[in-house]
Amino acid sequence: MANDDFAAQVLADGPVGYWRLGEAPGSVTAMDASGNGNDGTCSGGVTFGQPGLYGGDTAALFDGSTGRISVPNSATLNPARITMEAMVRWDGPTGFQQRILEKESYAGTTQYGLSVLPDGRVHVELRRRVSGSAQVVVADSAGLVARAAETHIATTYDGLGIQIYLNGSLDSTTPVNASPVDIDTKWPHSPPDDPEVALAIGDRMSIIPPDTHHRTFNGLIDEVALYPEALPVTRIRGHFESLFRLQLVASTNVGGLWHTIRHADGSWVPSFGDVKAQEVNDPGHFSVVACAAG
Repeated sequence: MANDDFAAQVLADGPVGYWRLGEAPGSVTAMDASGNGNDGTCSGGVTFGQPGLYGGDTAALFDGSTGRISVPNSATLNPARITMEAMVRWDGPTGFQQRILEKESYAGTTQYGLSVLPDGRVHVELRRRVSGSAQVVVADSAGLVARAAETHIATTYDGLGIQIYLNGSLDSTTPVNASPVDIDTKWPHSPPDDPEVALAIGDRMSIIPPDTHHRTFNGLIDEVALYPEALPVTRIRGHFESLFRLQLVASTNVGGLWHTIRHADGSWVPSFGDVKAQEVNDPGHFSVVACAAG
């Protein structure tokens, strides 16, 4: 789990699913914090209680082999447009693309998905609703996800193109339609809880012979969120910047000339001077909220 400010930013944008992955070790359920009831069930190599990313609480470790969280199909998980967001620590390639999340249209075919390729690029897949057979379109990032480093990833689809963001900045835009086209959805669907069209976090749902390999993520996943629209760049950036917001935690008595603030990761930053109550935004990394001593 990231800091509370990050969670507030996510919830303000109305996610249809928000899995903070801060459950206690041994838990078999990943709760949906969005209020939509899209709770997931864990299987295989998923370990909760790992140190969280960006100084948050805890995150989930996926073993790169069998770990998966399965979320049943629902009306809210079938948006026409989408933003997919997560924080990850990618621990390196396993020879296959690794799913951060994927929802399938049917076994072996992606409805929407977000992955990391063996070379570290972010990979996005979407199945469009078009005349005739639905078509899957893909986009890859220009930049790479650094190995063993904290990375904030987001991707949006507005009906016209796919945008990929790395650490709050636009990495790439891939045009896919001349006019707006919706994502092909699986709702209503019979049966509604058909596992073939469920959402998976950390892997894919189906394994179709002769391909018998999972696509399990290798590393930490934290703060997974889905939205029913393409969030603007200002909101993606706002989410990322909230991870680094400094917090006023102590000050002197009246007349004092110092105050103490800290990073979201808990590290301390001393500062001197009579600073008036204001928010000072550094577009690069930080926001400082400081109050005058006294």
